[in-house]
Amino acid sequence: MFIFTADDKPLGQIRIDLIDTFWVIGYSIDKQYRGKGLGKEMVKQLLSKHENYKFKAAVKKQNIASIKVFEDLGFKKIQIEDDDFDYFVR
Repeated sequence: MFIFTADDKPLGQIRIDLIDTFWVIGYSIDKQYRGKGLGKEMVKQLLSKHENYKFKAAVKKQNIASIKVFEDLGFKKIQIEDDDFDYFVR
């Protein structure tokens, strides 16, 4: 787990868990800091530190901002039948 801060204030956290052969990403941003591109920056930093890892993410279908983060960072959407989540790999 990684905690992202600015001026000693926590802004958000990102967690990765090894499941099968993928590191599964989960992140959240403090409500007062959402909409500022922090999610994309956090995932981008994670990817740069772990370039050789295979990553996967499950994103709620209504969470358009997080879907855009993963698409913008080169994740591919995979087909898994689920009414609530979209799945991405890289």
